[in-house]
This record gives sequence, structure tokens and C-alpha cells, in this order.
Amino acid sequence: MNHKCIDINGIKTRVCKWGDKNKPTILALHGLGSTALSFIEIAELLKEDYHFVAVDLLGHGKSGKFDDRNYNIERLTNWLDSVVDLICSEKIYLMGHSLGAWISLHYAYKHTEKIKKVLLLDGGYHISKEIHDYYSNFSDDKIKNSMSKSLEEEIRQSNLYYDSYTFKNYDECVKDAKEKSFRWSDFLSIATMDMMKDDNGVIKFCSDKKSLENYLVSMFNYTLVSFYSDFDFPILLLHATLPNVKHWDIIRSRMVDNFKNKTKAKVKPMVATHSLHWDDPVTVVDEIREWFS
Repeated sequence: MNHKCIDINGIKTRVCKWGDKNKPTILALHGLGSTALSFIEIAELLKEDYHFVAVDLLGHGKSGKFDDRNYNIERLTNWLDSVVDLICSEKIYLMGHSLGAWISLHYAYKHTEKIKKVLLLDGGYHISKEIHDYYSNFSDDKIKNSMSKSLEEEIRQSNLYYDSYTFKNYDECVKDAKEKSFRWSDFLSIATMDMMKDDNGVIKFCSDKKSLENYLVSMFNYTLVSFYSDFDFPILLLHATLPNVKHWDIIRSRMVDNFKNKTKAKVKPMVATHSLHWDDPVTVVDEIREWFS
């Protein structure tokens, strides 16, 4: 792997690359609060056959941020388009996880001429308002209160998690992440540490808190539901099936089916959590090879 920070319209953007630039290019976009190195394990498995590129989204990792933290989708897709133009002159394969999947769909819709295919890792089909409305009607107050989140409540909980997720050292941080994961590897240790920084002896998230807030606002406000049937590019959605909770299975299945029917996407379930590329990288890589061929 090699990585460097490039200037995109005056904003520092970290770009990580694996493989030969003459091979087909995959551009990968990570999830909220993560970094480009969240893909390190699958990139290592794909580097012999692809030019694998991952970037730190703005407000994350070693990338800079919009000064006003306004991450409206037009600004994000314009920034990403400048990244695409710098890394490859040919059409690319685009892959995104969670937040990165949402950005990928918006970009592919606006710049279809630059895209071969899109692969979504448990993202792009979630509609925050639909989830909120579904759980608002629950009679079980415990479920209703924990799952029916307004935008304000989602931001409040995100900030609470951001502020509380701190450690005395990196070893403690990696140990905590390992204990919460299905499986572990040295690559995942690297990815975990890359999401963190040492702030005067306290290990905490390196992402910008206000940027995360405004990404949540943008995802809430800029949905693509009304444009699903206009998509004119091939999509594969790999979606998580865990946690296997009945009430969540219902709304997840409803959103997946709606996405599949309107976009004509190919959809495959995986027995994994939201971080399916960490839970089962081999299966994800197999799907990537088959889809991006």
C-alpha cells in the first residue's frame, strides 16, 4: 500500500492505493467515523488483480473538511468527482460502505458516464425517516424509544458515543474492538488504530465531531428514493442479516425490497453485521471479483 494526501480544490484528501494502476480501478468509500484503511484487508486480497483506491472522506482520518461543515450532497459529489478525475482517466468500479454507499449512489446517479458498476456494502437502502415512522407506531415503549430516532435524537446519540469512546492507550482500544468483533486480524488492528488519535494522552476518534453531525443531517435530507427508478447503472447490494431481531428484520426487508424493485439492483444477503467486510472479508472479496469482472 502507498498513501499520500492530495489537494482537492484546496482541501487535503488522503488517498490510499494498492495494486497496479494499469489494472481495473476500484474506488472505495468508507462509513461514518471510519477511514480508508477500513478496507485494508479486502484491498490486500484484491491488489494483484485490481488497482484498489480508498479515500478518507472529508472530516475523517487525515483528510481536511469543509470549513462550514456543510456536507450537502452536491458539494460532496463535486469533491468526489475531482478525486475520480485525479486517480483514473477510465471508467471505475465504485464501492461504498454505509455512508460511503449513500455517497456512491448519489455520485453514480450524477456521473453515470464515469461508472462501470456499483457495489454497496450494507448501505444506500436505509431511509432514516422510514425507520423512524415505522418504530413510532410500536406499542412496546422500550423498542419504540430505543429505535424510533428523530434526526435530533440520532445526532445526540452519535455525539454521546463519540465523546465516550475513549481509551488510555491504543492497546486498550484494539482490545475493545476485538472483543466486539466476530473475528480479528492484524489488518483490523491497523484499521482500528487508524480511526483514532492521541489527544493529550487520551485515545479518541480522529474524525471531526461537527462533520459527523452534518453528514447525518445530509443523509436524512438527501434521499434518492424518488430517483430509484431512474438509475441507469448496475448495482449489487450486499446487505447484513444480523442482528437477527424480528422487528428490525421487517423494516430492513421492506427497505431492501423497495430498493431492489425500483432500482433493479442485484441483492444478496450476508450472515454478518453492518461491518460485513470485517466479519467476512473472504465472501465480500468473492462477490467483488464476480461483480467487478
